[in-house]
Amino acid sequence: MAAQRNVIEISAFCTEGAGKPRFAGRVAHAARARGASMLVKIGVCCAAAALVLLIKIASENKHDPASALENTVVTDESELDDQLGRLKFVELPGIIEVFSSENKSLIGFDCASSEMLEEDTLIKLIAKTDQSVLINAACEVEDLGEDALLGPFVVLDMGEDTALTIYGLTELSLEKGQPLSAGDELGGIPAKMALYASVKRQGRPLDPLSYLNLDLEQ
Repeated sequence: MAAQRNVIEISAFCTEGAGKPRFAGRVAHAARARGASMLVKIGVCCAAAALVLLIKIASENKHDPASALENTVVTDESELDDQLGRLKFVELPGIIEVFSSENKSLIGFDCASSEMLEEDTLIKLIAKTDQSVLINAACEVEDLGEDALLGPFVVLDMGEDTALTIYGLTELSLEKGQPLSAGDELGGIPAKMALYASVKRQGRPLDPLSYLNLDLEQ
């Protein structure tokens, strides 16, 4: 009688689709997610560039944003190419410039010419026209008086132990200790007359031209 032999199957057990790596689906999903994320970033950049262009067009044409948007509607392919060309050259420095706050002079004053006096501690400003002089920052009236040479003056406490003195104002209606807000009127100045200003911080003179942030015609 022939001896029985036990045979054990040791070949690999394969199921349908076993040839595909288990992580293949995960890799494809991650690739799709990265692609979607990149599309979102591109969309955000395009939207920001379009907004910058709209703001620039509105400022150039002195229209409100809604009017500027109407003016940017393209009617043919040539206009579309022109718009896309303008968007292409909007760079990050331009975006920062558009959204940065506008630098204003500390005093609202239309000046025809200027001259630095007393070793650059006193500035002389000649008025273009009859006008009111404004202060473009919150402050407080520290003192009022009249100088024998420079005329009526007001001393403004600008904070941080800084005092701004303005001479030559007419029609002063301020009171000592009076708080002022940005845009308040200090007084008037006739055309071609001189306004003087000096600045001190902790009793030491500062360059008034730099402190006042004046853009002057020499």
